[in-house]
Amino acid sequence: MGVDENLARLIAAGTAVCGASAILAVNGTKRIDEEHAVYAVACVPVLGTVSMLAVMTIGDLLELSPIAYGTWAGASLHEVAQVLGAVQHQVGSEPVATVVKLSRILFLPSALSGAS
Repeated sequence: MGVDENLARLIAAGTAVCGASAILAVNGTKRIDEEHAVYAVACVPVLGTVSMLAVMTIGDLLELSPIAYGTWAGASLHEVAQVLGAVQHQVGSEPVATVVKLSRILFLPSALSGAS
């Protein structure tokens, strides 16, 4: 798509693991251009907010159970705040979403080792 490889790496880390925290961690290990880091940090919350709204809408349309919805939200959304925001309207999905999202955060070190 013509995106700089380093910028793509930062956005991928941000969307795959934990948003801005992952971007800054990967940037710290690779010393990627600061402008790319700023752009990636700006893009990920926008993408995450759109994703949060989509997850909420699609989850309602599919009438998912609290466990299924919480698992999906925790596994697919970029940042903890977005996960918690998306699950507030479905009682019982909050604990599941939190555990799934925090489990994804545990993969941050492997994302950093793969950034080399």
